[in-house]
Amino acid sequence: MEQEINSELATLLGIDQMSESEKAVFLERTGNIIIDGAVGKLLMSLEPDQVAKIEAYVDAAPETTDIFEYFLKTYPDFQSIVEEEVANYQAEATEILS
Repeated sequence: MEQEINSELATLLGIDQMSESEKAVFLERTGNIIIDGAVGKLLMSLEPDQVAKIEAYVDAAPETTDIFEYFLKTYPDFQSIVEEEVANYQAEATEILS
């Protein structure tokens, strides 16, 4: 079922018509939108001192640090937040493009 939805979404968005480089750019932008939304939801669910710890970690982390991995390891609910954001994105895109 999920495979069907993903295939339909790819057709609706025109992904199947894109070149490989266009797909890469599109998927990077889409991923950033989803991650930004998930991080925003996570931050809204935390106490101010927890948010301050995240800000300090991000500020001190080298650019090569995988912040996404940090969120997954540190905040177990982050995975479900990301999955929810993906589902929301798919639903909105399908609604808009239908």
